[in-house]
Amino acid sequence: MTGNWSNEYLAEGIMRLVDGSEFSGKFVEQGMFQHGSLLLGNGDHYVGRFIDNKYSGKGILTKVDGGTYVGEFVEGLFAGYGVLKEPNDSIYSGEFIDGYPH
Repeated sequence: MTGNWSNEYLAEGIMRLVDGSEFSGKFVEQGMFQHGSLLLGNGDHYVGRFIDNKYSGKGILTKVDGGTYVGEFVEGLFAGYGVLKEPNDSIYSGEFIDGYPH
């Protein structure tokens, strides 16, 4: 971990995880992501907010297969309003519940 430390935890910086993922951004306590960019070991990339290290609130997920989701997340799942573009260029714009279009 590299970055700015506050009261013995990393407040802002870069954390490299054992699975090859890399988080760059702000932390609320040691190891807990708050807001930033997460490049996953599989090549997927998320930019946005986190709660308990899960995607939460507004964010953008870009998948290695070319798919994208721009919108709201709850507990790491698509939720609320969002726009999902699949690798085959099909697009869904609307409400999501528990990760699925509604």
